[in-house]
Amino acid sequence: MFFAPPRETEVIAATSADQQQEWAYTFTQPSEGWAGLALDDSTWMHGLAPLRSAEDEQFTNGALWPTGPIWARRTFTVNEVPETLWVEVMTTVTGGAIYLNGEEVAKLDVRTRREYRHIDVSRYAKLLKKGKNILAIHADVGEPNRERRRDLDAGLYTVK
Repeated sequence: MFFAPPRETEVIAATSADQQQEWAYTFTQPSEGWAGLALDDSTWMHGLAPLRSAEDEQFTNGALWPTGPIWARRTFTVNEVPETLWVEVMTTVTGGAIYLNGEEVAKLDVRTRREYRHIDVSRYAKLLKKGKNILAIHADVGEPNRERRRDLDAGLYTVK
């Protein structure tokens, strides 16, 4: 066999690729600690991902992200803390970061067009806790020519 068989994966926090996921989001810079568990986001807007600057005829549409930066977060539950951890992110912007329970785990420095990019964040797996967790993203245009289109979605998985 030329290639090794693929390793088994398990979804921890699903993306909207198969079923749309709800995110809380704001276009106004939130207070410090916005990406952590303690923040009450009930006054934020809530909508389904993928968050988009405009509807797309070829792909699933979610809540509108009309302009400028966005701060988005969602909760998910973990039953067992994994040894490996990967972020699956789709974004067309090149500025911002991904957070797990309030700690930055990856930069949004490479646009992905409209496909998902996979980032190994296993060194941050210990940030997960049994029970409720927060996946958060701050995204901004970054490169000036990226203002035309904004798309955003993310999830987490483990490789066994």
